[in-house]
Amino acid sequence: MSIKAIRAAVLNGGRVTGPPPHQVGILESPDCENIDPSDFRGASTRPGSSQFGSNFAAASGGSSNGLFHWTRNAGTAFMLAAHSGTLYQVYSNSWGSLLGGITAGGMVRFGGLNNQLVVAAEGLTPRISSDASGFGTFSDANAPTLAKYAAVWKSKMWLAGHSTTPQKIWFSASNDPTDYTTANNAGSITVESGDGDVINGLLAMQNVLYVFKRKVVYGIFGSSPFDFEVIRLREVGLSSEYGYAAGDGIAFFVSDDGIYSLSGGNVGIVTIPKAYQDFVDLTDKTKIALGVSGAKLFITDYSNASPYSLVLDYKRGVWSKYPTQPFTPYAKSRDSKIYAVTNASTMQVWQLDTGSGGSIDCKWTTPDMDFEDPSAVKVLQQYQAHMKPDTATTTLTVRHYLNGASTGSDNTLTFGTVGSHDVQRVHGQTLKGRFLRLRFSWTGVKTLYGFTIFADVRQEGVPGRDDD
Repeated sequence: MSIKAIRAAVLNGGRVTGPPPHQVGILESPDCENIDPSDFRGASTRPGSSQFGSNFAAASGGSSNGLFHWTRNAGTAFMLAAHSGTLYQVYSNSWGSLLGGITAGGMVRFGGLNNQLVVAAEGLTPRISSDASGFGTFSDANAPTLAKYAAVWKSKMWLAGHSTTPQKIWFSASNDPTDYTTANNAGSITVESGDGDVINGLLAMQNVLYVFKRKVVYGIFGSSPFDFEVIRLREVGLSSEYGYAAGDGIAFFVSDDGIYSLSGGNVGIVTIPKAYQDFVDLTDKTKIALGVSGAKLFITDYSNASPYSLVLDYKRGVWSKYPTQPFTPYAKSRDSKIYAVTNASTMQVWQLDTGSGGSIDCKWTTPDMDFEDPSAVKVLQQYQAHMKPDTATTTLTVRHYLNGASTGSDNTLTFGTVGSHDVQRVHGQTLKGRFLRLRFSWTGVKTLYGFTIFADVRQEGVPGRDDD
């Protein structure tokens, strides 16, 4: 008999689906859900969500296609949400219709500049409002007559998405989103009209305005119309019109082969190698929504029959998966809170990454463990879990796997005290296989710090290595 132990002291290397489960690190998980990727102390329950405003029973067959949290300089805040062909303001007890005539399911983007709100909606001339109630059109003949992408950069409103000039971007005079007169340092830029591609997104950062096309990403650099310069950054483009978002000094976008980061003129891929298989499994790369909260990047597969989000702490490089996330567009408030609207017949706006996780179901699956001898047979002897329980009757359910397949057998560990630490163990196990795996699952605000597993490692069936 040769008893060996594997100890994982501090979990939360996060979710890793690139390599197969037997190659995943002991502090990582090939299949964890609802784990906060930003908590470095262990596998902790993610924060919850809280609903903003009331439900809205939208017309069946439509889709959520725009969301914007606008705060005027005086501090008055507005939440705007688009569904199918209508733009609404979301109140605490109702949704008020603001604009109709939008192309059903068409893109809707927003920009706020100098106490004025601009709505760029597919099928409409750009609209402007000072109170998110009454909307007018631009009187300037130089302004675009159609637009569906908007951004504010260098104190100017930038608009794109005209159906007849899809490579053209208009920019306003400084601090006046209604003025497109060249004499007032407004104008337009055409981004490679001969490439056969069209603009499908604008994203403003401090020193660059990113211009997305389906196959290429560009950056506009400079400080004024006198030195604006368009630079082709990389021949990889935006696959989903909702698939870009900005974080703290870094931006992200979804393409056909991965999620990419943008910093200045640098472009890098973030889904390889850790999230390689998760990205491959996304249902439709043209229907992915991105949002950023703090250091977390939310990547939502909203076309999936069971919508979910992949969540990356981009500063730590740690991933997780949040099931049941039926969101399409994301929005960020001036104070960096993140909101999303459900893509369903009953529309709801939610503030994410906030509130209690008391009712959230979590799981953490270990790698397939071979005890550094993949050919040997292992007989499970015992295991123990180190956890932070939130109540005196905290339970942790453990599912056993042999050679990558579930045995259907569970054990329940009960933690009898509330506090920062408790350790519980299970003895007398007899499961036998070459690879052992455990899946820990729980409900509520808890942290699984780590685990230890003991097995009898035998040389049965290995020529010249059989145990007596």
